[in-house]
Amino acid sequence: MTDNNIVNLPTPMNVLADRIRGALASVQRGHIETIEGMLELAVALKEARDCFSDNRQFSIWLAENELDAEFIGHNNRAALINMAGDIALARIVLAETRRTSPELIWREEMQPRLTSACKNELSSTSPPETPEIAPNSPAESQPPVPETTESKPDDHKLGAAELRRSRSPLSKLPNADLVLAHVLRGDTRATLGKVASTKKGRALWNLLIECIHNGAFGPPSNTSIGTPNLRILFPWMQPKDRWVSGFDLTKPNDIQKVREFILPVVLVTEDRSALAINTIRREVERRQLQKDEQVRQELAHQRHQQKVAADLPDGQEEVIAYGTPLWPSERSYSYEELVHACWFADFMFDILRADTSTARSMNLLHALKFLEPPMISAGTLLAIRDIAAAYVRAPQQASKWPPKPSRFFLSA
Repeated sequence: MTDNNIVNLPTPMNVLADRIRGALASVQRGHIETIEGMLELAVALKEARDCFSDNRQFSIWLAENELDAEFIGHNNRAALINMAGDIALARIVLAETRRTSPELIWREEMQPRLTSACKNELSSTSPPETPEIAPNSPAESQPPVPETTESKPDDHKLGAAELRRSRSPLSKLPNADLVLAHVLRGDTRATLGKVASTKKGRALWNLLIECIHNGAFGPPSNTSIGTPNLRILFPWMQPKDRWVSGFDLTKPNDIQKVREFILPVVLVTEDRSALAINTIRREVERRQLQKDEQVRQELAHQRHQQKVAADLPDGQEEVIAYGTPLWPSERSYSYEELVHACWFADFMFDILRADTSTARSMNLLHALKFLEPPMISAGTLLAIRDIAAAYVRAPQQASKWPPKPSRFFLSA
């Protein structure tokens, strides 16, 4: 048997439907899977469209197989079928882009390349589904198709979608097409519209656009969101998580927390599963505590410098232990008690054996159990504990010890 006798049978329609479902599932996962899933989705949609003589029959088949989801609605479906005309270029564009909307990827990145390379190439590589081309996509090389070729059921569906978009309070905002291509569900758009259409809500709108551009938002989402919590920006987060739902993005303070702490953590977190929320929350809390401690230390340093500038009494001088100012102090120990504490801690750190600063400080604090008052004053004990805490925080930081007393530790 020769190759000329081999007949290439068309792929069964149920197999095509399964391929489209599988591609849609992979589009929801990681970046590499998203690229392969979108290419498979484009090829499967084009192959399925080629099996029908017109868009009406194709639309009915999609509806019967429950494949008329909003992600592969009118504009995205047209873009994917167009992208299938040049899979090699589509793979390059998908690997380079930060966009997740097929409509925008086709219109803004892939079609201009095809047009600039050869204006006639688009007509030769585009699929026959001319009526499925997105309204904003130029189609100079394709002849107009009479409106009667579109089915009435499809026209009604698409018309309603366009009508909802035109009436949406979001449609007049900057980058509305980008947001509407990612926020697909009507009630979620309504929730967003109540906030973003106000003057105070522009901060949320701008942050949402930033999240879409940098990929933190994820792929286009059909998630229902009734309150402006974290899921407005990250719809893949868990809906019943108290930490997620506890944010109110109508409040400037919560917007600032997202921009300063949550968004940077999300961008470096690859896992988008339910367990990832706990990891993200712990890292955000760690960064917040770190920032709070930094602010606290800066304020303490400012107060310390003001007191030093005001001149100290005779016989006293500035004391710093491992980068932490200890005198002038607001603590309940005297200068003399702090002096003895500094030299006692310095002596003990030299003789204690431990591998880490934390272990060495713990050994020092353990030794204090045998030196309780009246053997040593309560103020000196408190000062030693402050020195140990400073040593744990920054053991490499410089210290400024007071002069060693002539009768060291006898009057402690």
